[in-house]
Amino acid sequence: MRSFGNEGDFEGDWEDKGEIAWGEGEWRNYLSRSRDDIEKFLAYYMEFQDDTERLDKVACLMGWDSEEWLDTESMILPGSGKDSIQPQKFEEEDLGEDVHSDPYTLHRHPIYVATQALYLKIRRHWEKILAGHVERIPQRTIWKVLDSLRVGENNAILAIISLDMGDFSLAVCHLKLALSAINETLEAQLGLSQNLLNKEAYFHDSCCVCLFDLREILLRTIRDSREQANHYFGENE
Repeated sequence: MRSFGNEGDFEGDWEDKGEIAWGEGEWRNYLSRSRDDIEKFLAYYMEFQDDTERLDKVACLMGWDSEEWLDTESMILPGSGKDSIQPQKFEEEDLGEDVHSDPYTLHRHPIYVATQALYLKIRRHWEKILAGHVERIPQRTIWKVLDSLRVGENNAILAIISLDMGDFSLAVCHLKLALSAINETLEAQLGLSQNLLNKEAYFHDSCCVCLFDLREILLRTIRDSREQANHYFGENE
């Protein structure tokens, strides 16, 4: 996850290349590549799902170095530096001719990709849980889980938009709302595994792991956002 400039400027390999006159076809292709990034994150995440340092290792494979994943070294988990794993390399012909000219949008933001991937994984697991023996799960629990997931995901997206606009304090507010929603999801799932079969219980437990990873990402981002906000207000005193 990148470091955020005071004015919301975005710097990095995915920096905006300037104004691009694209039609619907080009933007559809762009959105398709964005979905591919989310699926790629999930593939790496599954590869390291039993690794306690999976978030930072996946970030490195995605090509997000420590300064882009989060701003300070203290936010990188111990042992997850570049000595342990190297970013994924691609040949230019494998990337396609449009990649280097792609503009920066929200879809390419590392925090967006990571949170969207984890929420997608949670939804897929819940589809499998509900496809099993839905009668085992109270309808009120299903509603609370799905509604809290919606609230959490929406606030995470709004937080990223706020970060790109340079509104760090607003971003923290949305991130805290997203954290509250994640806690509601976890609370709704408490004791649910007792009513599930073995396979369904596995999906339930995997959802909990994803929720804790989402919480970790949001907590890191809150810390970084507060530092940036304090720095900004300090310069303007």
